[in-house]
Parts: sequence; C-alpha cells; structure tokens
Amino acid sequence: MSDKVKFAVIGDCHYSKRGNYATRDCLGAKDKLRGVIDKLNGRNLDFVFSLGDLGDGHDGFEVPEMTEVFSECRHPVKYAIGNHDLCRRGETEHMSAVGIPDSIYDFTVSGFRFIVLNAFEISRFSRNEREKEFYFNFRKNNPDVRVQDWPGFLRESTWKRLEKNLDDAAERGENVIIFCHVPTLESACFREEWESEPHAVIVENEKMLALLDKYPNVRAYIAGHYHAGGLAVREGVMHKTVRSLCDFEAPTYCIITADKEKIRISGAGAETNFVHCYGEIKI
Repeated sequence: MSDKVKFAVIGDCHYSKRGNYATRDCLGAKDKLRGVIDKLNGRNLDFVFSLGDLGDGHDGFEVPEMTEVFSECRHPVKYAIGNHDLCRRGETEHMSAVGIPDSIYDFTVSGFRFIVLNAFEISRFSRNEREKEFYFNFRKNNPDVRVQDWPGFLRESTWKRLEKNLDDAAERGENVIIFCHVPTLESACFREEWESEPHAVIVENEKMLALLDKYPNVRAYIAGHYHAGGLAVREGVMHKTVRSLCDFEAPTYCIITADKEKIRISGAGAETNFVHCYGEIKI
C-alpha cells in the first residue's frame, strides 16, 4: 500500500451565461474547466476535488452543465458545497446533482483521511426556517462579527461528528486533510487593501482553529471562496486557499502530493508552488 496520495484541487468556477462581471469570466468558465480536465486526465492522480461554486447561481442549468464536464474526468471527482451552489437549489438537490452522499463526509486514501465540511449548514441558505432565523438573528445581534454574509455555522451534531472523526483518525495513525469551501484562517485569505471588508472565513473560525490545535495529525485545511487565494501555516497546519478558475486568464488549479513528511503544492496557471514540511517551525 502506498503512503503517498496525489490529487488535484480546483477552485471556484462560477459558470454562467448571464455575462462576465468584475474580474469573473463566467462565460468562459466551462471551457476553462474542460481544458483543466483534459490536462488532469493525462496525470496519475488518486482523485480530483472541486471546492464548490460550480455555477454563479443565476440559472438551474449551471451545475448540471459543469458536472457534465467533470464526468469527462477519468479520476474520481469529489465535491464541497459552495454558497453559489445553493442559490437556485437546496442542499439535498445539490448533493444529488454532484453525486455526493452527504454535505459532510469523509474518505481515506493511502493513510490520509479527507474530511469534507459544509460551511452553510445553518445560514441564509438553510431550508430549515428555525435555523435560518437563528442565523439572521445572530448577524443582527452581533454586528461586530466581521465575517461575510455567506458563511454560516456547523450544527452542533456536526461538531461532535467532526471531533469523533478526528479522534478515530488519530487512533488509526492517519494524517488528516480537511476540505471546506470557506477558509478558517484569516491570514490565508487576506489582502491589506481589503482590511476594512468583512473577512472571508467561517463564522466560528476560532472554534475550528482551537479544535484543529488538539490534533497534531491534521496536516492541511484547503478552501476556496476567496478568489485571490492565499496560504499560511498555523500550529503546523497548512491553510491553503485555492485561487478561483474564473478570475484568471490561465486555467488555474493545484496538484497536491502528500506523504508522511510533507505536502507539496504544484501550482498551475495563477497558482504557485509550495512545500509544507510537517516538522517546520509553527507560525
């Protein structure tokens, strides 16, 4: 059995036929994705991971058209749920469209446990009216919480499930990599010129960081959402925010190789290379 895993990660796509806006090439996102998949089909990979926001959230055809492109991939494809994925459909509908068993799930490859989280369980996108009301009341009563309007909360049952999952991985001697559409470390998704803007992290980011601090086998937290991307290492965990596919002229994605000693990122397009050695000084 190999002790190394190699996979590709693709950031926010935002495909739409309504036209481009700001720096987003929504019209060209599907062709860019097809080009990326063609390249990845020539690589030896264990899987491909999409960090969500397949479409821009304006029409119901966006996600099906993008999953059709992903179906051309010869590697297994895994997905996280993005906020724009929920603009025109509920959580259950989207899970069915992309073929994932749950909005929160895990899988194991070559001694690595991958845990996928949903940052929108309790949010403006909740189909449960009591959860949605809780979210809006929290935002109203906590104006000092400088977090974007899109991210929400994990349910308490999910926190318990996550901790149990991390305990189990530690007992089995498995390294852990977490995927979530939304980052949890501000320094991994921050630009000085946007300092006054709400931060692009999950609402309970401090709670998440405190939980990760308890597990030395957690090696990385990989997210999208913040299109400019970013990277920071905290307490031995590499927090990587993958740059979007839609905002850069060159098809952009990451090839990540992880083993018992390090994680190596090979960036394509607007992405850059990085090596995270587990024994490095924590910053």
